[in-house]
Amino acid sequence: RMFERMVNASRYAGERPPEFLLTHPVTDSRVADTRNRAAQYPRMGDYPRDSDFPIMQSRIRVGFEEPSRAVKMFRSELENAADARERAAARYGLALALARTGQLDESARTIEPLLQKQPERIAFAVTRAELHLKANQFKEAAALAHRHLQYAPGNYPLQVVFAQAAARIGQAEAAEDALRALLQERPWDPYLYYLLAEANGLAGNIVGVHVSRAEYMYLSGDMDGALEQLRIASQRTRNNYQLNARIRRRMAELALIQREFPL
Repeated sequence: RMFERMVNASRYAGERPPEFLLTHPVTDSRVADTRNRAAQYPRMGDYPRDSDFPIMQSRIRVGFEEPSRAVKMFRSELENAADARERAAARYGLALALARTGQLDESARTIEPLLQKQPERIAFAVTRAELHLKANQFKEAAALAHRHLQYAPGNYPLQVVFAQAAARIGQAEAAEDALRALLQERPWDPYLYYLLAEANGLAGNIVGVHVSRAEYMYLSGDMDGALEQLRIASQRTRNNYQLNARIRRRMAELALIQREFPL
């Protein structure tokens, strides 16, 4: 069907087709051949109804709707849900939508029944912990995230919530450790470096702030800003030979990248 649409879209167009179509043209014969090949595959049965799917679907849908409209939409879906699976997904979406409109208390009341019924479900725990964060209830957020990390160690959203909360209750070093552990698996994630810079600052690690900011800026495409942050870090570590050498080596790496791939 995709090939047929491409044929129809270009049938009467006078424009030059995309480069990849010049070597792999979509013709009527190719469409027919593709249909014949597809017909030879065995037909799949019904896919299992994964209980996580509608929950994640609700989370995504919230992001694509205007917040107040999302609240109305999920309220309606909750009232008209046909079964427990649909009710849970609608309630979860409603809790997220309420949080986006700033109705934190009602959002918390909405998510609590889900968490009480399924306390092991990470999506519910993360959302509840995020609500604690938004309400400046940092101890509650850290405790909830830490509790769930006991049986889901290394979980990305739980670690992020824990790090944000821990940094705010005087456990900045624990926050740094949590974020560095995530960066071992996700060194390309600029958001983690952004959070690490905050944790570094709360821990009084000023050199770490500049180094983390440098990595955040580099991954965000701001090479000049990254090099400036490393330059400041280098000046602050002139009496620490090993650390200074590591920072200067990173400066040289980024400078080389900048020369080879100028923006």
